[in-house]
Amino acid sequence: MNHAHLPLKQSSIRSSMRIVNPSEVVLLEGIGNYTVAHLLNESKLVFSKTLKVYEEEFSSAGFIRIHRNTVLNPHYIVAFNKLESSFVLKNKYEVTISRRRLRELRSYLQDNDIPVVEQTAHHTKKIGHSSVTIQHNYSNF
Repeated sequence: MNHAHLPLKQSSIRSSMRIVNPSEVVLLEGIGNYTVAHLLNESKLVFSKTLKVYEEEFSSAGFIRIHRNTVLNPHYIVAFNKLESSFVLKNKYEVTISRRRLRELRSYLQDNDIPVVEQTAHHTKKIGHSSVTIQHNYSNF
């Protein structure tokens, strides 16, 4: 079983190491030379390495690049929103897929039998250049 090791800075005064299991991470967001890990419990951890470093580390856990600044844990995908070109996640958020990555992910969508929905988003929370949308209309997931 592969566990990625992500350094966790607990405060501005002291720091420590924490092991973060990939199953805890919903998505990784790159912001310059930093990476923000969005965890299942809705907390965020900021790390001082680039997204590329963690993309390589988490690739063995199946994480997929969906935007130039977003790497997603596919285990949290419940549907593909065709109107928004986004993935609907188990926590009822949506994450936008870049046009270039969408072309690359078409076979992934088909191979994994990801359901397609056609609904518009109501509340959007911006995350970097991508967006995560809080969506409450997916009651059947």
